[in-house]
Amino acid sequence: MIVESLNRILEERGMKPVEGKTADGFEKYATMLVEKNRVLNLTAIEDPAVIAERHFADSLMLFKGPVKGGKMIDIGCGGGFPGIPVKLYADMLGIGLDLVMMDATAKKIGFVAEVADALSLKNVRTVAGRAEEEIKNLGRESFDMATARAVSDMRVIAELALPYLKRGGSFYAWKTEKASDEVAAAEETVKLLGGIYKEKIAYGSFYVLRTEKIKPTPPKFPRRYAQIVKSKP
Repeated sequence: MIVESLNRILEERGMKPVEGKTADGFEKYATMLVEKNRVLNLTAIEDPAVIAERHFADSLMLFKGPVKGGKMIDIGCGGGFPGIPVKLYADMLGIGLDLVMMDATAKKIGFVAEVADALSLKNVRTVAGRAEEEIKNLGRESFDMATARAVSDMRVIAELALPYLKRGGSFYAWKTEKASDEVAAAEETVKLLGGIYKEKIAYGSFYVLRTEKIKPTPPKFPRRYAQIVKSKP
C-alpha cells in the first residue's frame, strides 16, 4: 500500500505519519494518478513505492521547516505536486490552508480539480494559466506561501513566484544538490525581487530551499516569460 511506504519514509525523516481520512486520501490520489496517467502524461513514475517517496514524501518536506498556513499558490503544479499532498497533510495537522493550484496545461489542471473534488478538499482553487499573466487576477503580494517543484531554474521561478508573496511569506523550491551553482547564481535576482534565502531542508541528494519575502517586489516584475528566460532583471 502507498500509505505503508509513505509512513515508513515520514518516520525515517522524523515526521508525523498519515492516518485516518488523510491516509485514505493519499491512497485514492495515487490510484487516480496511475489511472489517469494512461491517457494523460502526468508522471513517469507509476511504481507505488516510488510514488510514495518521490511525489508524496518529497512534497511534504517543507513541513520540516516553519509552515504557518494561510494562502498558498502552487506554480506549475502538473499532476498536483506538491500542492495536493501539502493540503492533505496541512488539514491533518490542523493548519489552515487556502490553496491555488496553477498550471499552463488545462488537461492537467482538469485532473487536479477532479482529485480535489474526489478527496473533498475544501478551499482549493484550480487555475489554468501562466503565473506572470494570472497575477493580475489572483492578487499581487497577497499570498503567504508559494511552491514550485521541478519547474525551471531558480532565477526564472523566483521571478514568477516572489511577486505573489506578502512580506514575511515563504517561497519553497525543490532542488537537487546538482543545482547548487544555479541556486547561487540566482541569489542576486532573489534579493532584487525582495527575497532572501533562509533555509535548506535537505534529504538525500535533494533539498527544499525556503526563500523569505522581506520587502516588496518592484512593480515591473514579473516580466513577460520570454524576457524572464532571456535575461536577468
